Amino acid sequence: SSLLARDKNITVIFYTQGLPTNKKGQTSNSVRQEFRSEMRSLTKLPVNIIVRLCTDDEKVTSMFNDMDNTFDSFDVVDDYWGEAMEVYLHNPWLTYSKGLHRLREVGLAPDVLGDLDQRSLTLDEIHQLCLMLFVWEGESANLPLPPYQPTSIRHLERHSWIESWIPFIMALEGLLEKEKLQWNPITKRMAPWIDLKKLQSSLKSQFEESSDRFEARLSFTRNNPRSGGPSGYGYKGRDPAGNKAGRSQPPISSIHDNKPQTDLGVNDLTLEEAIQRWSHRSPNFKRANSLQHLLVTVPRVFPPLNHNVEEHNYFSKWKTFDKEAFSDMGDDELKPLLYRATRKAKFFLHPDKLPRDLTENQTILFKTLWDVITQQESAIFG
Repeated sequence: SSLLARDKNITVIFYTQGLPTNKKGQTSNSVRQEFRSEMRSLTKLPVNIIVRLCTDDEKVTSMFNDMDNTFDSFDVVDDYWGEAMEVYLHNPWLTYSKGLHRLREVGLAPDVLGDLDQRSLTLDEIHQLCLMLFVWEGESANLPLPPYQPTSIRHLERHSWIESWIPFIMALEGLLEKEKLQWNPITKRMAPWIDLKKLQSSLKSQFEESSDRFEARLSFTRNNPRSGGPSGYGYKGRDPAGNKAGRSQPPISSIHDNKPQTDLGVNDLTLEEAIQRWSHRSPNFKRANSLQHLLVTVPRVFPPLNHNVEEHNYFSKWKTFDKEAFSDMGDDELKPLLYRATRKAKFFLHPDKLPRDLTENQTILFKTLWDVITQQESAIFG
């Protein structure tokens, strides 16, 4: 109560390379559940928990990452290179410096930095981050915040919102000209703090995705005024990946194939057809899409865009990958990012992680996504 009254908190940092054990050095489901319960109790206090993992063991990273995704004030921090990849997958416009990483390691980072490796920052959060990054003589820079946000302007034309943040981008460009270049561990070259081209593309994608989801939900409501939820369609069990053994795969550097090959809106499609349009390229949907395209466009087969599948809170836990994370990359830079992104996607889709109350169509969708992504992963990484 004393800490809360003074608006203070305590940061607890611990290093580990294994699973929690009991006094006898043994681990079990009950021991891990007890540890999880203790961590949950701590996060309800004015305590920030920083976990520094010293291992790549799948069971260890899976357990702690699950808590990271569930608890507030709980942050799992990888080594600099690994964390830089995580940040780049969701916010590729930012040069993740060692200075930012050190702040997160010791628990001194503002809240907005703690989410960099988990999701794409909103425009408001990007504005906050820039105000913290660009400070001269103790004063934050003068950066105009665009008046409209993607969640509040669906009544406006899309170009109106895009035009509204041009003053912010122009002011940011002026600030970047005064700053020294930083080392970007992903591209392995000196770069400005913020890549304005990637930032604008990311913001545009955020707005378009938000608008598409709203319009899809509104369209379904209008067309099904008495429906309690989307109607389902049977899935006939055909292999949606469509790849036979030994079939040639698209080169992993073909990032431009990530651009939508067709309208992935699935209002008039069966579940099987919707998945086929996601996993294969137009016009005949016979040739498999690249792994990066699949990873970026997974939300396009989630409800409400996919009316064949009922909505579930679990869908909201998917962490969207920014398509700009895979652009302008050679194979040497692209493969580690794809590997990391695939691991995150499969963590979400793993059968052991899925809710127990899924409907038949939800179960079919998750299983098919797992199968298609795993097949493309095997084609690249073996």
